[in-house]
This record gives sequence, structure tokens and C-alpha cells, in this order.
Amino acid sequence: MIDQRKFELLSSYLDGEVTATERSQVEEWIATDRDFALCYQQQLKLQKMWQVPVRNQIAESSFNSTWDYIQMQQRQRWIGRGIALLGLGILGVGGLLFSQRYSWQQAQEEPIIMALEQPLLPMPKGVLQD
Repeated sequence: MIDQRKFELLSSYLDGEVTATERSQVEEWIATDRDFALCYQQQLKLQKMWQVPVRNQIAESSFNSTWDYIQMQQRQRWIGRGIALLGLGILGVGGLLFSQRYSWQQAQEEPIIMALEQPLLPMPKGVLQD
């Protein structure tokens, strides 16, 4: 078993965070101390196991699929809005045509009332004089 100070120095050595003198000290311990060399081999294996290569293809394909999903959602929203506007336009035109037809029918059914002898509104006296 190695002491705590040596272990911390070994960890720094594996991370590449040592000075030149510390590096030479650790390399000397690896060459001379059997327990230290064994600990170095174990730490080296652990470090290699924890290093996961970054795969840009996986990240890129994940980004692309997410972006495609977002684009599809936006297209669906625009299609839905277009259908809603089309429906409102059809309802508006139908309502306009129906209201014009209804008002035309009302106008044809109601008799026209004309006041020949007595006007519905009182006329000013100066208007009727020639």
C-alpha cells in the first residue's frame, strides 16, 4: 500500500498536472517500488476505462433528428392555422351570402309605405315654397 501523498502525486501525474521534477520522481517510484508500479498500472487501467470517446456522429444525428422534429411540428402548426383560416373564410363568405339573401327576401315581402298626403317627418316651412 502506498501513502496518500504518493497516491495524489500519481493521480496528478496521470492527469498530466505535474512539474518536470515531480514527473521524474513518479517515474523513479514506478521503476523502483513494486507496490507503486502496481498501483500505477491499476490507475492507468481505470483511467482508460473512464475515457469514453466522444462520437460526433451520435450527437450530430441526435441534433438532426431533434431539429427535424421541431421543423415538422412547425409545419403542422402552420397547416393547422391555414385550415382554420380557410374554414373561417368559408364561414364568412357563407354568412355574407346568407345574410344578403335573407335581407333580399325581407325587402321583397314587406310593402313599401308612402305618405302622399301627410309626411312622416315634419318638413320645414321654407322648403316647400317655390
